[in-house]
Amino acid sequence: MNEIQDQINWDSYLIPGSNVLKNKLNITNYNELKEQEKSLVRKKLAYLYLKPINGNFNIEHLLNIHKFIFDEIYPFAGEFRTCSMQKNTKFCNPQEIEHHLKEVLTQMNDVFSQDISSIQEFAFKLGSYYYDLIYTHPFREGNGRSIRVFIRDFVLEKSKNMSCGPLDLDYTKIDSKNLLMGTVNRYICPSMIEVEFMKGLVELEKNKIK
Repeated sequence: MNEIQDQINWDSYLIPGSNVLKNKLNITNYNELKEQEKSLVRKKLAYLYLKPINGNFNIEHLLNIHKFIFDEIYPFAGEFRTCSMQKNTKFCNPQEIEHHLKEVLTQMNDVFSQDISSIQEFAFKLGSYYYDLIYTHPFREGNGRSIRVFIRDFVLEKSKNMSCGPLDLDYTKIDSKNLLMGTVNRYICPSMIEVEFMKGLVELEKNKIK
């Protein structure tokens, strides 16, 4: 993809002449949109905490999670981004997203199809795939929130019959700044994500097992 086309794709997400994402709420103010998004998404996340979306932890499953969370706000909910993105690091090129995501999720499901005997081992296996999913950054907006829901649901399902399980992933026990730092500085602090997941992985209360 050339730079001109990439800029066209980037601009296609924005209300012309602004830095505000096109949205179903017809909001043209950036801060107002963020506040409305936060309010709506909070309710969706609370619902998904109690009633996860069923799926096989493949591409379709992740797309369905993103669509459910953001469908009331953004027209691109549940769709791969078509533009390049870079924050503190450069993310996967848009034309490589689907292939890279399929590869990551296939490996992730294969690895966790085997028994894992300790929370430490579970955390260290999970950390690398969390990083890969964040690097893929499949959506124009809402990547972190969608991926965190996907990862927690993955933990709940895959740990059910493991020696170390059943487990839940409690994000309130995780330092979000350290998690971000571990993602941005993956090769400088290679185990920071894993250490945070070790804090967040907790034994699932028996009465919460579905």
